[in-house]
Amino acid sequence: MLKDQTGKRYAFFRFFVRVAFRFVKCIAEQSRPVGESLFVVHDCSNCLQNIMYLVVGLGNPGAQYDGTRHNVGFYFLDYLAGRLDLSFSESKWQAATAKTSLWQKNILLMKPGTFMNRSGDAVAPLVHFFKIQTEKIVVIHDDIDVPFGRIKAVSGGGAGGHNGIRSIIEKLGTDAFSRIKIGVGRPVGSMPPDRFVLSLFSGDERAALAERMSAIEEGLRMFVQEGINSSMNVLNRKPLPQP
Repeated sequence: MLKDQTGKRYAFFRFFVRVAFRFVKCIAEQSRPVGESLFVVHDCSNCLQNIMYLVVGLGNPGAQYDGTRHNVGFYFLDYLAGRLDLSFSESKWQAATAKTSLWQKNILLMKPGTFMNRSGDAVAPLVHFFKIQTEKIVVIHDDIDVPFGRIKAVSGGGAGGHNGIRSIIEKLGTDAFSRIKIGVGRPVGSMPPDRFVLSLFSGDERAALAERMSAIEEGLRMFVQEGINSSMNVLNRKPLPQP
């Protein structure tokens, strides 16, 4: 009997140590300085003090797609990571990720490594694993129905013909996440939309988009701190003049 009691005490002690370790680890993550990157994503989703926002930038992987209209979501995340001195690393989620403490929140930046029409295959498993609430997800992507240079924030809704958004809706089982749409222009003449979004921006277009990055960042900040309605008030403004 004494042996059984000793074994139970030891098992309880090990359980207590594991719980205490998880708690201390979460406190340490929460207290990281603003802008500091976490290169290893830990599962801290059950800690009450860990509030995670997921920012997904859509695009196609591979150097051949760099600078194309479809990859403007990647473009913004690269801008943000560069400004914050973050580095993306490959993860088990079929995505490049970078985690940071920003605006007093834990934020995970994600660039799916799947092709655009399979974006949900990367996003959904991560969302389910970390138990990220839908209202804390925002997807940044191109939109040919938004005039070039205009940035538009929306709360939920359908895919609007965007295959990446359609895939995420299908895999998550909901369309209630927020989006920040970046207008990339419309095809001229008879060019099919699927070819147009894979075309490169002109030099003038790249310069115009670069000027909008800080505005998108401000809209993202409002989303994180105050919610999507505040982000819409910041971003949903008149488009820039055509380049």
